[in-house]
Amino acid sequence: MHKIDCTTDRTAREEALDFDQRAKALPPPRVVDIMQDYYWPRVTFAARGTPGAFGDNRFFFCKRHLDHLREFAGKRVLNAACGTGELSLYLAHCGLDVTAFDFSQGAVDYARELARVNGMDDRILVDRKDIRDLDYEENSFDLVTGEAALHHLIKYERCLQNLYRVLKPGGVALFWENFTFDPFIRLLRPINWVLRGWVGEHSLGGADLRQAAAVFDRVDISDHAVFYTYSRFFSKPTPRNRRIAHALKRLDDAILPRLPFLKRFYSLAYMQMHKF
Repeated sequence: MHKIDCTTDRTAREEALDFDQRAKALPPPRVVDIMQDYYWPRVTFAARGTPGAFGDNRFFFCKRHLDHLREFAGKRVLNAACGTGELSLYLAHCGLDVTAFDFSQGAVDYARELARVNGMDDRILVDRKDIRDLDYEENSFDLVTGEAALHHLIKYERCLQNLYRVLKPGGVALFWENFTFDPFIRLLRPINWVLRGWVGEHSLGGADLRQAAAVFDRVDISDHAVFYTYSRFFSKPTPRNRRIAHALKRLDDAILPRLPFLKRFYSLAYMQMHKF
C-alpha cells in the first residue's frame, strides 16, 4: 500500500500539533474509576454530586452512545481518532478487544500510558496512524467508533472507504456527531471555533451524508437534536442549566414526532453506518 506523507498536509499537520500541545497540558495519566470518573459525569450532566462538578450538557448523546457500546462486549472494536484514550479504557472495561489509533503522537503516547497505569495495556493496542492510510487488515473489526470523532476524519480522503474496509460483514460504525442543518448553529460554530482556538473542526453536511450512503450499505440517522442543541448555551452544570437542558430534550421528544419536518434542522444526531 502506498504510504502517505502526512506531514505535507497542512490541515492534518496543524490538527495533530494542536492536539499534541493539548495532551502536554493534561495532568499525567492516573488510575481512574472508569464508571465514576468517566461514564457518570458524561451521562448525568452533573446530576450526581455537587452542581459545580464536571458534566456534559450533551448528556443524552453520551448516554445513548456509551450504553450502546456496552452491548458489544466480547467483540473487536476500532476506536478511531482515540485522542487521549478515555473511551478506549471504557471499551476495555466493558469487555471489548480494543485497537485504537490517532494521528497525534502526543495523544497516542498519553493513551498508551493511560492504558498501562490502569492495567489495560494487554487489552488496548494504540497505534499512530492516518485515516487516509489505514493499513489494518480487511474485515478485522466488529465495530468502529469514536467520541465525537468522525467530523475530525471525514474531511480526509478515503476516510469512509477505509472504515468500511476494516469492518467485518455485519459490522457497524457508530458515532454521534455535529451537523450543519440548523442555520443559526451553522453560523455560530465557526465563530466558536475561532474564539476557542480549535484547529481542523468540521461539521457534517449533506455531502458527507451522501458520501456515507455511497460507501456503506445502510446509514441510519436518529435522535435528531433540534431544540436540544441549544443546551450548548447552558453548558455550565448548575441546577438551572441542568433543568433547561433536560427541558429542551423533552421538547424535542414531544414536538418532532408531531412535526417531523422540523427534523431537517438538526445539528446533533446519532449515526450508524452498516456493512452487510
